[in-house]
Amino acid sequence: MNDRKRRTYSAKVRAAENGAENPAEERTERELRQQLTKDHGDGAFYRHLAGVPASVSKVSAPFFAGLYNAKHDILWEPEEQRFYGYDGSTGLWQVMTEEKLVASVRAFMLAESRREEIAPGMPVLNLQERLCLKLDSEIVYRLKAIAEARDAFKRSPDFMYGERFIHFANGVFVIRDGKPAGFREGFDKRHFSRNRCPVNYDPDADCQRTINDFLRPAMTPETADADMDLLFACLGFALLGFNPLQKILLLQGASQSGKSTFAKLAALLVGEENTAQLRTHLLHERFELGSFIGRTLLLGADVNPKFFLSPGAEALKCLTGGDLLQAELKQGNARPFIYGNFNVIVATNDQLRVKVQGDRDAWERRFVVVPFLAHEVKQRIRGLERVLLREEGPGIVNRALSMALTCLSSGSVPLTPAQQRRIDDMLDRSDPVREFALDRIEKRAGQSLVKKDVREAFKKYCQERRWNVPSDREIGARLRLVMKELFGADESNSVEDYAGKHAIGYRGIEWRSD
Repeated sequence: MNDRKRRTYSAKVRAAENGAENPAEERTERELRQQLTKDHGDGAFYRHLAGVPASVSKVSAPFFAGLYNAKHDILWEPEEQRFYGYDGSTGLWQVMTEEKLVASVRAFMLAESRREEIAPGMPVLNLQERLCLKLDSEIVYRLKAIAEARDAFKRSPDFMYGERFIHFANGVFVIRDGKPAGFREGFDKRHFSRNRCPVNYDPDADCQRTINDFLRPAMTPETADADMDLLFACLGFALLGFNPLQKILLLQGASQSGKSTFAKLAALLVGEENTAQLRTHLLHERFELGSFIGRTLLLGADVNPKFFLSPGAEALKCLTGGDLLQAELKQGNARPFIYGNFNVIVATNDQLRVKVQGDRDAWERRFVVVPFLAHEVKQRIRGLERVLLREEGPGIVNRALSMALTCLSSGSVPLTPAQQRRIDDMLDRSDPVREFALDRIEKRAGQSLVKKDVREAFKKYCQERRWNVPSDREIGARLRLVMKELFGADESNSVEDYAGKHAIGYRGIEWRSD
């Protein structure tokens, strides 16, 4: 048997076996420092005694900023006024505060002060006594120029073109030109990813407990399967990090019906750090859009009846319609642009109304409404969303992605007649006077209607449709505008009532005969 020691040809392996430095790495390090000296000048300057360097008089911040940048994965996003550092264990670029960066630079400079030489050919002198906060801060300041990566995280608003990645805990799911292209294990900093789903991707996983024990009992029996498809499709869009079909998911139902649990589950799957609270009453304020930078899901939990009637609610059409928006940050003068590709989930116990303002079609295209029914639960589990995430997270992901990609391939989210009626009913309820006028009144020359009669007929109409009845003042103000808009009928004080007396009313209209 041949017992001769096998010869090792790799210098790297021989160096490791002998406990020595890898010559290739030493050469690379030497070349790096020589290039930095060429680009930024010497790393330090010296006091000389009798022509011989005696001590360090000054340390070059540009040289060490370049060296730090070469040895660390960081970038400066000038539009957002933020540093980002790459975490190889998660594959994410994460926000790095300047205070954290100063501390990192301090540790780096301390290690550099103990090297035998700062750069090839430079004398060995004590550099530690020259270290100070001013130097660390200057290096961070220089890094803003050296590590600048403008638009590093920008993505094309055209989701159906190019390659995109859904970031999971164990790798990335690739979507190419809007179609699935497989799963890749591991991460790459060149993906410039800052959002991830915290579960592992497993193509064979299932989620029967989520479907049968959690969702199905809460769904309307006649539309349960179609409603669950809607829920999973919207959850899949949230995982994509884009809203290519421009949908707003509205969850309606009684307290403890499961709608809030589903909203929390969506936030956990997308990543809580990637979710922002949706506050429509602040969307028109200066800094609200800036708080959405880096987020992909906007969540409105247990909102009040006036949620979509707030002054800023109109911005939701832009935030989900792919519009280019300019945000404003509290620090600095930067005003970064963001695309309105956010996914939106809203949960409520109330019957919501929308400020339609003549743009009913836009709202109708966006909304999908899923009611949650009050039902008896065998055993209530506190934190059910976390239990489902832990037990069936990969299975929920599989079903969600499958439904979302199916909708993308067809270019729409299919709705049953019952599901469409929910949207129509919400929009009708949003402008009940107009809906009543279109349904019950027609234009007819020589005829007239008394305002009091119209108001009373409208109240009965609201009761038939199970809508909240507005106050007489609200009805009167809206009637005046609707009659003018639909029929060209101005309000008059001389319309004859059934007794032949003058009353407030409208000429040229009559009750519909069909």
